[in-house]
Amino acid sequence: MIMVLDNRGNMELKGVKMKGNYKFVFIGLDSIENKYLYGGFDDHSYSTAIFLPNFCRKVAKAWTIYGNNQSKIKKTISFLYFDRFIKTKINKLGWKVDDNIIFIIYSWDYDSYGHVLTQYLRSRFSNGKLVCYFIDLIKRHNLIIEEVRKQFDLLVTFDEVEAEKYGMSYCLEPFSMHLLKEFPRNKEFKWDITLVASAKDRYEQIIKAFELFTSKGFICDFHITQVPERKRIYSDKIHYGSLAFEEVLSHVVQSRCVLELIQNNAYSPTTRFSEAMLLNRKLLTNAPYFKEKKDIFPNVIFFENLEEIPFERVENKLNNISKNYEDFFSEKTMMETILSNLP
Repeated sequence: MIMVLDNRGNMELKGVKMKGNYKFVFIGLDSIENKYLYGGFDDHSYSTAIFLPNFCRKVAKAWTIYGNNQSKIKKTISFLYFDRFIKTKINKLGWKVDDNIIFIIYSWDYDSYGHVLTQYLRSRFSNGKLVCYFIDLIKRHNLIIEEVRKQFDLLVTFDEVEAEKYGMSYCLEPFSMHLLKEFPRNKEFKWDITLVASAKDRYEQIIKAFELFTSKGFICDFHITQVPERKRIYSDKIHYGSLAFEEVLSHVVQSRCVLELIQNNAYSPTTRFSEAMLLNRKLLTNAPYFKEKKDIFPNVIFFENLEEIPFERVENKLNNISKNYEDFFSEKTMMETILSNLP
């Protein structure tokens, strides 16, 4: 799916359209974030979202660590559990087990459940297709990519460079309007720049950005996780802790601009991109994805080095174009992209 400009300067999607008698099931953790991002799968007659309780994911991980991952008892109990949450919902929709169902599984959940989840889906749904979707870099997973490839019909990633490197398909993570359409919008700005991120391999860069923005007089709203207490700098001005997902959205709507600093070797933007565009805020980002797309995304400010940031654009008036992005980030766009890449 590609976004282009038409002759009036409006954004337009070019790509495949939904075809064939296919149904889609997104399987992921039961979390507020997933319900915002993927809840739209429940808005169509041909798709649904199934959110698995977190406690079962923890049990599955414990089985993997302390027991035989392929033991009969684990398989039997897991299949009964999956029947309760997966097969029961599919039956309620009136779908049949031999329908052409495409299952989209979060890579983090496959990381937890292992082969038992794919074995279950293969055994229960004879015509099912399995897709594994990566929303983080491969290096962040405890997986061997070639082993994962054997379990799925298609591997998809949010990062274009990783897609090419590992022979996967590419698709930006969706952000449905299922819940977001009711989220309150702020008209007054409390901050100039908001950042919400895990430190990972970019903590030094985050601190440099904070120092630069504050030196320019910008009001910063920084939230960083995964930083040991002994290494925390400016702890009186930076919040070192996590935010609930709806809190993240609340901070976005109260800020002029969202800052995104991507991980080393990453190429494509993160959820910060969809949050900023759909909530009509600017995105200040170093994701190389935008280097050749500056004219397509007027509310995106791309930079390669912190020192080269055009600070005047942060303060410039916003382009009120959030509606234009609803299809671009929709769950339907994800389904169309996956369908066009399935063998």
